[in-house]
Amino acid sequence: MPDRRIGTARASLEFAPGARVTFEQKLEVSLDCYVCRRRDRTVVFRADEAAGICTPTRHPFPGRMLSFESGTQGNTHVASISFEYDYERFGDAKYPDEQRYIAFEPGAPSWARVSFEVTCPACERRSGHSTQNNIVRPWRCACSCGHFLYSETTEMPQLSWHPAAPNPPSE
Repeated sequence: MPDRRIGTARASLEFAPGARVTFEQKLEVSLDCYVCRRRDRTVVFRADEAAGICTPTRHPFPGRMLSFESGTQGNTHVASISFEYDYERFGDAKYPDEQRYIAFEPGAPSWARVSFEVTCPACERRSGHSTQNNIVRPWRCACSCGHFLYSETTEMPQLSWHPAAPNPPSE
């Protein structure tokens, strides 16, 4: 029987004064998929969808987005996304010796991407962007007009997980 887990991805980014930011209600996260028996798969969770999608096969993934919250604190824009997923230990179908995954905790999210749109305060041009764990930092982003939009100095999004509380016995 799979273990139910709860994960959280939190992105906190400092934007240019006056920039308008809208986080997309979507999360891409790397998880182990016992359905296709592959480790470190990119799973896409979207708000209001009953299951995630495991890529590249596009089969339903046993998990879903639980909540999406975004807000501002001055010029800092924050998105916090929680998700639940099932994990069951298995041997990877392509790399059964597990050497490729020795540095990864089985079943733990290892990478994530949070997407957002920014409207430039200088030219009003709207552009799509994202942040993910595995980019080189510091990172500075400017609009095509040259105006500074945002920068990243620390790894984003921050990822965590914990076991879900057990379901109470039914009577």
